Amino acid sequence: MGEFTSQAAEGVEQMGLNVTVQDLISVVFATMKEVKSTKKPSINVEFGGDGVIVKPKDVGDDQNVIDDLNNIMLIDTDHDDCEKLVNFNTVHLTIVMHFYTFYCALLICFAQVFPHDFPDEVFTKEYLECMKKLELNKQDVNNMMDKDFFIAKGNSKTNEYIECCAMSKKLIGDSGEINRDVLYHDVFNIVLPLLKKTKDSEVANKIIDECIDNLKDNSADRFVNLHNCIVNAAKKYGK
Repeated sequence: MGEFTSQAAEGVEQMGLNVTVQDLISVVFATMKEVKSTKKPSINVEFGGDGVIVKPKDVGDDQNVIDDLNNIMLIDTDHDDCEKLVNFNTVHLTIVMHFYTFYCALLICFAQVFPHDFPDEVFTKEYLECMKKLELNKQDVNNMMDKDFFIAKGNSKTNEYIECCAMSKKLIGDSGEINRDVLYHDVFNIVLPLLKKTKDSEVANKIIDECIDNLKDNSADRFVNLHNCIVNAAKKYGK
């Protein structure tokens, strides 16, 4: 336990990650309870453009070991902290490492990539009021989006929250008219910065032109469809 904690602390410190060692240890050991095998195999770790690929090495016919490793075959590295993780592992741990040591590394990467950690300024007064009304916290809202900022359709709680935010900000007026100024404000001041795009008025208006018709649909997912359209258009047109 002491050696494991030391390794975790060294990784967190050298990579400058925003995760506490205690949180990391808790998650690692909670996860280990689900691991069926008592063996501790070595693994080959390959770093490529698609991610960190984990392959079992010399595990023989132990299907439990193979199943355990298959559950963590691919971790996305499209993230600065994961890039640091790759460098850290290559230099300090070697390419072939102990299964549980790499579990530690994987969970650091998970903590950084999933979910998003949005800055407090994203949570406006309207958003906070809707969270309180629906008994949600910031972590719940963060978890609504995947790593690419898209929101899955068909979740009634998500739909309820997004609609509450939209109505609180008067995105749609009492007679059903769409308030373009409200939509522009959010695209320009929230969406573009979150996606690390330049705040550009022409781009913001182009995004709105492409996506605003989603609000004419009366389906339960219309606000999710609007959000996903805006994210997709921002990635397409933003610079």
